[in-house]
Amino acid sequence: GTMKIGALVRFNDELGIFLGLKTFDSNYTCSEVYMMEQKEIRPIQSNLLEVVSEGKGEEICGKGTCSRRGCGQCR
Repeated sequence: GTMKIGALVRFNDELGIFLGLKTFDSNYTCSEVYMMEQKEIRPIQSNLLEVVSEGKGEEICGKGTCSRRGCGQCR
C-alpha cells in the first residue's frame, strides 16, 4: 500500500501525521511520523502504521516519491 504525505496514521493507539520516508545506513527505510501527543518526529516501521485518513500530498512507495500517477512505481 501507499501512504501520502500528510496522511493521518495510528501507531499504538496514538495519532500522528506521515511526513515521508527516511533511509538509515542506505539499507533500512522507515516512515517519519510526527506524533501529536508527544509533539515530536519519530521513525516508525512502515508496516506498523494504520492509515486513519488519506493525505492530500504526493504518493510514497519504497522506490521514492511519485508526483504523477501511473508511473508504474507505486501500487
